[in-house]
Amino acid sequence: MGIFVLLFAVLIIAGLIWLLLRKKNVPDLPGSSLDDVGPSGVILVKGDGYLVEQKNRYAGGGEESFELKLTGDEDVTFWLNWYRDGGLIVTITQEVDFDELELTSADLDMFDSQQIGEFDFDGVVYHLSASGESQLYENCQSNGEPFYYWDFGDEEHKHVINIQYWDRNTYEASIGGYIQESDIEIYSMTEDS
Repeated sequence: MGIFVLLFAVLIIAGLIWLLLRKKNVPDLPGSSLDDVGPSGVILVKGDGYLVEQKNRYAGGGEESFELKLTGDEDVTFWLNWYRDGGLIVTITQEVDFDELELTSADLDMFDSQQIGEFDFDGVVYHLSASGESQLYENCQSNGEPFYYWDFGDEEHKHVINIQYWDRNTYEASIGGYIQESDIEIYSMTEDS
């Protein structure tokens, strides 16, 4: 009799585990969007799975954008950025050492003052698309941290480079590309969904 009770308990536990794992393999309800995704959510970008570590908001010049800090295979960090401009504009980037870009602060100042500029990196010519002041609201908190930015893209609208200058006298850069909204699948919006 004790063996049957133990076997029954094991079957119930296995069934619950199967249900929990099955839930994570089914995308969320239609109508869910990146705006709804938060920390501990899971998304697929072009078939690759990522865990959402953080959600940030940017605001400046009357515009607002968001980013998700993603962890992929081998704990590599990616940044999924999006804003709306008649549709959803999405990029996915990865940090690159600013010095690798072989740009100087004088180059960036000139690009900014003339609102035009280009440079070559890794065989791709990048053109200045925007620059200005913005605020980072880390974890979508109410207190923002100011920074200055330069956004670059290629003529084919495939590649992007983003550069930020922070008050602590540091430059940060990321490189990546545009992706389509259809390239993104939301598997869970948070750890509770």
